[in-house]
Amino acid sequence: MEKRFLALETKFKNLVPPKRRSGWNRILVKLEGCQIRTGSLISGETEELTSLRRLKKRKRQTDWREYFTATGIKRGTADNGYRCFFNTI
Repeated sequence: MEKRFLALETKFKNLVPPKRRSGWNRILVKLEGCQIRTGSLISGETEELTSLRRLKKRKRQTDWREYFTATGIKRGTADNGYRCFFNTI
């Protein structure tokens, strides 16, 4: 146990400190998300027609997508950046 502790202590002492990064020190990030129902019409399996317009009956296939909006704001300024992305559930 002592040998392991000494090895870890030596390894820790030999670490190089990280370089100072350029950029903002503090930013405020806001994430919002919601699920949106999307769908597409698919031809029906039967040859039935609608009663009024005499068109082929179709069915709506419903899918759910999750949308996220991310906002990053540098503290103390009005400058911000928006990003929007989505995933299919």
